[in-house]
Order: sequence, then structure tokens, then C-alpha cells
Amino acid sequence: MPQGRVVRQDELTKEKFGAKATSQVDAAMFQALTGEDGPLPAGLLPSIKTGTEAGAKRLFQALDDENKQVVKQKKENKDKDKSEELKPKTLSEQAGDKLQLTLEQATKARKLGIQLMALDYAKELSEQLKTHATAMESVYTSLCSATAKDPLDEREVKRILKDIDDKTSWFEKAEVDYDEDPVPVQVSTLLPHEVLHALHQLGGDQVREKVNETIANLTAWSLKHTMAGTAPLVGFSGEQFDRNTFRHEMAGKPLAGGFKLVYFGFKADLKARKQCHLFTKYYLCKDCCERCSAVKPTTSAPHPMTYKNMAPNAPYATTCIDHDQYVATCDRISPWSAIEGFQLETVTWDFMHVVYLGTARDHVPSVLKMLHHLGYHYTEGETDDHFLKCIYMEMKKDCKQKGRHVLNFSRLVDLSNKRCNKQTVVLVGQQEMFR
Repeated sequence: MPQGRVVRQDELTKEKFGAKATSQVDAAMFQALTGEDGPLPAGLLPSIKTGTEAGAKRLFQALDDENKQVVKQKKENKDKDKSEELKPKTLSEQAGDKLQLTLEQATKARKLGIQLMALDYAKELSEQLKTHATAMESVYTSLCSATAKDPLDEREVKRILKDIDDKTSWFEKAEVDYDEDPVPVQVSTLLPHEVLHALHQLGGDQVREKVNETIANLTAWSLKHTMAGTAPLVGFSGEQFDRNTFRHEMAGKPLAGGFKLVYFGFKADLKARKQCHLFTKYYLCKDCCERCSAVKPTTSAPHPMTYKNMAPNAPYATTCIDHDQYVATCDRISPWSAIEGFQLETVTWDFMHVVYLGTARDHVPSVLKMLHHLGYHYTEGETDDHFLKCIYMEMKKDCKQKGRHVLNFSRLVDLSNKRCNKQTVVLVGQQEMFR
């Protein structure tokens, strides 16, 4: 009989079976079938030829009933494509949506209002936003109380919802979105609130610098035409003038009857000097002067470049720079250099802050203290108040004769102040002041 094919080890089954017969079977035939060389040897499947190894594997899986799996087909949901019927929200649901909106808007308005407090031109809008935030918080509380009532007072809830809609409409108009990219601002063609909106989009310190640059360029454009003595033909941004307007009628014509206005100098207080001209050396820094190497010492140790050295040959006096050196060494040149005739030397000091509200407040009391200490008086044994009043009357009379204004300082100084002693007073100019 033909021999069965050789079966690979991985094709062997792990199951064992035995064959029993109850009828009389020919022993020789049984041995021939189940013997080692028979077609049905013990522990093996019948010899079945397949074309490939994968086919043999699938055949074994088909013969194994335990590996059969019945795949249940899912029933398609017939209602899947049916559109849900939209129903209008109830008044309670509308109130719930408005509660979240109201709270978010109040938070956003208060945050924006605080951010705008640092901008000088936006203080009014800042206050309006903070007022709006407070109003929205109050409305939120009222709506919570109204929705908690049982039964619901529909009339009251509708009134509050309408109030929220009105306030939201105002906020959407007042809200300003900040943008990282600078936005060109054409001052001559925008309304004030449009300028404000455009400037807000700059954000942070960039706003101040952009405003400063725009004002400097606008001033330079104006002075260019006043120096020429003729009115401009187009606006600051190159826009044409509307017909039948004063600017259209004046275009190209002489200004001020032939007189010309020229740039002379830039005067500002210390803070404005730093912000307008982008100085990196200013009064709050150790290097406190933009024109020389004077230093404001941070310790009590002597410093060769200290600004307190008032001698004519002070070391820092030899380090003064001119405009050309300033342009060559500065990090960013002043935007006001766009004005024809601008020089670093023309950035002058504000005499009112430097003298009247600055050094004079220390020098004048020191001089008066020293005069009183040296024995100058109007009457023997006079009090400090009487001494100050007499000085005031004398100065007032003198200033009136010379057409000058004098402040009433009769009670500004306490000459008995122990901190104002002869070791700390500064004696300057008393002869010029009282001659």
C-alpha cells in the first residue's frame, strides 16, 4: 500500500484518540490501516496533500470545530440618519448659559481695565471697563437669585437677560484685541477712538515707543512746512485734502504772513527725556548722564566720576560728547532726530523741575537757615515764623518792582528742624538773592 507523506513536527496535533471496534474486524486489514506504514497511523491525521503550507494550515483549521467562530452581523440603526428635532431652550436654560457668559465677561473686562491703567491715553476707557465689570458681577448675582426662586419669576429673568444683552453689546464695541504685530497708525485720517484701537494692538512698552515715534514724525512734518513758510499740499500720511476745507484752500500758500517757524530745542523733565529719546543712561541709572561719564555712586566709597564733584575740573567734565559721537555710539537714535536741526545739544533741561521744584527747594531753606544762624534778623529776638514772613514781604516787594512772581513760602520751612544744621546746609547765592 502507498505510504503516507512525511508530516512536519509543527503539523502534529496535540490531541490523542483511540479506535475501538465492537464487530469482528480482519486483524490483518486493521494492522495494515493503523500500522506505522498505514494511511491511518495512531496520533496522525490522514495523509492529505495540499499545494502550499498555508493551504495545509487552513485545512487543519477547517477540520477543527472548536476554532470556528460565528461572526454576528451588527444590525444597522435605522434611526441613525434621522435628524433630531430642535426644540427652543427654556428660560431656565437660557439663564444658565447667560450666567457663565456674564461671569467670563466680568473677569475679562476687569483684567483689560487693569492692563489699560498703565496707558496715559486710556485711563477713561480703563475706568469704564472696571465699572462694566462691577455691573456684570452685580447682574450675575441678581440672575442667580432670580433663577433660584420657585416658581420662576419669568418677568424678572427676562428683564435681567435683556440687561445682560445690552451690556454685552457695549463691551463688544469697547473690547480691544491685542496683536503682536505692529499696526500702522495714520493720525490724520483716523478718529480718536480708531487711533486708540490701533495703538492698543501694539501692546506693552511698544505702545509708548510707537506713539512717541508717530508724534516725532508728525512734528518733523509740520516743522518742515513751517520752515519753508508754505502750507502742505497733502496730509501727513500722503492723503489728499477734502474739497471745500481750510487745508485744501491753504495748500501751497504762504503761512503766517511770511514768517517762518524753526526748531530751537527740546525741553522736558528727566522722565520724558529718557522715554522720548530712548536714552540708556538716565537719572535712575548708575551712569546718570547721556552726555558724559558721570556716575551716581551706589556705595559710600569715593568714586572718581561721581556727579557730586562740582569743581570745574571734575573728571567727568572731560568726557562730554557731541551729537556726532552720540549718533556713532548710541544703541537707538532718538526718533526726534527726524526734525531738521535736531542735535543732542538741543535737548535742554527743564528749569522748573531742575531748579524750582528741585535744587532750589534745598538751597533756599539752607540759605535762610544759614542767614538766621549767622545773626541776620529784622527785629531782636524774633521767632522763626516772623523771620520768614519778613523775608517773604521783602522778596514780594522786590519781585513786584522787577515784574517777577514769588511764591508764599512763609510756612514751607521749619527753621528749628534739627536735621537742617550748619553741617548739612548748602550756602549758595545769598548775595544775589537778597541784594
